Amino acid sequence: MALLEINDQDSPASRVEIADHAVIGRLRECTVQLREPHASRRHAELFKRGDDWYIMDLDTRNGTLVNGKAITESRLASGDVITIGKATIIFHEKPPLEVHAGEVVGGYDIIDEISRSSYSRVCRVTKPGNSRQMIMKIFDRAAFGAGIESLMATVRTLALVNHPAIATIYEVNPQGDHPYYVGEYVQGRTLAEMIATEVRIPPDRAKSIAIHAADGLLVAHSRGIIHGNLKPRNIMVGLAGEIKLVDFGGMCRVPGQAFTGIPYYVAPEQILGNPIDLRTDVYSLGAILYCMLSGSPMFTGRSDEEIVQKHLTEPPHDLTLLVPGLPVELCRIVERMVAKEPAARFQSTQELINVLRVRTQAAPPIPVIPVCEAPRPPAREAAAERSISPVAAFFAGIIVILLLLTTFIGARELGHMVRERLNAPQDAAEE
Repeated sequence: MALLEINDQDSPASRVEIADHAVIGRLRECTVQLREPHASRRHAELFKRGDDWYIMDLDTRNGTLVNGKAITESRLASGDVITIGKATIIFHEKPPLEVHAGEVVGGYDIIDEISRSSYSRVCRVTKPGNSRQMIMKIFDRAAFGAGIESLMATVRTLALVNHPAIATIYEVNPQGDHPYYVGEYVQGRTLAEMIATEVRIPPDRAKSIAIHAADGLLVAHSRGIIHGNLKPRNIMVGLAGEIKLVDFGGMCRVPGQAFTGIPYYVAPEQILGNPIDLRTDVYSLGAILYCMLSGSPMFTGRSDEEIVQKHLTEPPHDLTLLVPGLPVELCRIVERMVAKEPAARFQSTQELINVLRVRTQAAPPIPVIPVCEAPRPPAREAAAERSISPVAAFFAGIIVILLLLTTFIGARELGHMVRERLNAPQDAAEE
């Protein structure tokens, strides 16, 4: 018995169990019917040869890939990824890990399953004699791949860390086919749920969340731990508003390989399969802060490949233009956090925290001018203050006219007297 987990074009994920044979293609009679346009009508065949499973490409034009390599015929192992066009099929030689309420795992009672992936299950658990609820993450070693040892080593180191912004790890069991760890159960919601509800987080609140997350990262980085899988779903917001980072070490699954996860918050070096360090977490936190402030991921597209390409080549839209009124300095900090080159980002988590705390003051408010009172230029205002009122101008004009009349009359009298004096001697001589 084998199980196929199918992710097809524009279709919900599905699962198909097969006994010893299956055909994959677009025909309705195929065991696994795909809608992917690059799939042939009969594209590939799965079959058992002895105790082993094989896949054979049926001489198709677009080919069949197993773990990224084109094949004609290939033996399959649990966790192998078959790719046809954009459709992916995960092969499990036996049904993957299943956990059910009421079961006991490692001495813990399973309450319910919270989430699942192709390689793990996350459950809410309690321990007999202790009413405290906890989280247990159980891994399928065969499905997870070679990175499981590195992941469990990361979790063991994280168990030594005690910080309010990191969910506490209580127990780590790296043994067996289903290694697991047990950690703190945070009552509240994920940051992803908070963003979905509130759309845009107010700048002060978004900055506070980023600072608290960076505080947790700072402690982890000091222990040599890189989160590597930072996204809103891995940041818990407790009932009292506290911030907790969860699910460290997720990228241990694909060491040295190209990124294969959700691409909204992934750094370019992860996409390219280059070494990661604390600046990788800085990029992811910057992409999260961008999403909190804008209400949508930094890059979107019609496919994961398109989004990944934008992370590598395109600058994000300017937040100051996208959401007018945001503090300019905060937007510039986000720009630096999501720089394509790690060397252009903040070079330490402490530097990022210091800048977020000190240099993100609110932008000054834009003055509002009432419609009924148009402003006057300063020069005109000064001229208006120096101008004379109309009443004063009227009386001043009358005074000027009177002065002119008085002067005119006085001048006539004076002229008459002068003429009399000049004529007086002549009159006397004639007598």
